[in-house]
Amino acid sequence: MSEAEYMRLYDVLDGHVDAAIGCFYTDVVLNGYAADNRSVFAFLNRNAAFWNLHRYSLQSTCFMILGRIFDTASDAHSIHALLAATIQHPEFFSKEALRQRKISLVHGTSDWLEDRVNEAWEPNTSELRALKRALAPHAAKFQAVYAPIRNQVFGHSIVTDHLSVQALFANASIPDIEALLFFLRELLSNLQDLFLNGHQPKLGLRTYGYRERIADQVRRVLEYSGLTIIAPVRKSDFP
Repeated sequence: MSEAEYMRLYDVLDGHVDAAIGCFYTDVVLNGYAADNRSVFAFLNRNAAFWNLHRYSLQSTCFMILGRIFDTASDAHSIHALLAATIQHPEFFSKEALRQRKISLVHGTSDWLEDRVNEAWEPNTSELRALKRALAPHAAKFQAVYAPIRNQVFGHSIVTDHLSVQALFANASIPDIEALLFFLRELLSNLQDLFLNGHQPKLGLRTYGYRERIADQVRRVLEYSGLTIIAPVRKSDFP
């Protein structure tokens, strides 16, 4: 695998994670506004068929994308494949590789560039495996709780009666999916920062504004429909 191929794989996963985040939070935020605002609820209820289809599309797309991200097939463009390539190619994260990438970007070197390269973290294979260990509990959670929903409800019509579908969703929760999506976003951001800047991955320290950004987008769409949004999305939707 070349560096260019590695980054193409990264870009595929980056796009998948952004799409899953967009689908998940658009659905959560819309339902939050409906629960907090009678006018929103009435508006959606008057157009129930459209909004039910919209919600089903968001949920099914989110689960299908998560299935792609955590696909265990050997030829899948999955998070497992990306981390396997990361571990197999520590040379991509050497100081010399970083130097050459930065020189190609600025078409030359400088004291500033050399200082940044010299400060870079140069990992070995064992250190990169820590990222795979960090992924393990999230991958296990997906396989135990969310893969059956994806496979039996959205991917294939295996479970169709209401009680069986309800049983599959019994262990699913908004905080769980939030934690899953947050970890994926943070993992990818750290990998990009390692590749482009030589910064050592440090999970659990970053914050992102995608929840608030999506909430603002949903609010603007509802207001464009003539609604006045008074109550904010419930705090429970944003732990």
